[in-house]
Amino acid sequence: MNLNKLSAAWSFLLMAIPLTKYAKIQNKYLVCYFGTESEFIQKLIDAIPLIEQKFAPIEIHLGCRDSVHYIFEEHPRIHKHSIIKEAKRNFAYVRELKHNFVENPIDAFLIECELEKL
Repeated sequence: MNLNKLSAAWSFLLMAIPLTKYAKIQNKYLVCYFGTESEFIQKLIDAIPLIEQKFAPIEIHLGCRDSVHYIFEEHPRIHKHSIIKEAKRNFAYVRELKHNFVENPIDAFLIECELEKL
């Protein structure tokens, strides 16, 4: 058996969740950016309708640093970094965007989603 198949089999066994739980979270996606640039979070907020329209019926939630969360706390789908560890179980997919200081991580994510840069 190939090593990739073996690791996939083990991860499936260890990460399996009950079907009833999966049915509740299957369309919930969490996209996180834990950098200090609040304009990147704002760009993600602006992109949510475009992403959700393109990939309906998914529901995008965002994660950010606790120190910038107060700026966006009126948005019900933005979560603080301090609660995300527990909240990860409520999402089918969690993606963390990181700034590599070469390209804007939000623009790269939007290109990956086959959407125009904002």
